[in-house]
Amino acid sequence: MDKFNYACTYAYVRGINALSMAKNKIKERVDAVVNDESGMAIIEIILILVIVLAIVIIFRKQIGELVNNIFGKMNEETEELLSDESMITTTVTTGGEG
Repeated sequence: MDKFNYACTYAYVRGINALSMAKNKIKERVDAVVNDESGMAIIEIILILVIVLAIVIIFRKQIGELVNNIFGKMNEETEELLSDESMITTTVTTGGEG
């Protein structure tokens, strides 16, 4: 009977130790997930994108007008330069001395 009691006690203690070790491993993993900050950068980027999108939506009319004005001025100046062929011809033939 002593061997049987010893075997039962041994199995019980091993079982308790195994449960305790499993509990500690689970606790360590939960703590690691809770304290993990590797995803914080993604959250920060998403928050910045949300703020930028909100600003764009709020000021979309003003931003559209600004972009249209800028491209309009660029087109006017480009057309002005291209329409003045005498200036281009003079610059090319005289080496840039108008």
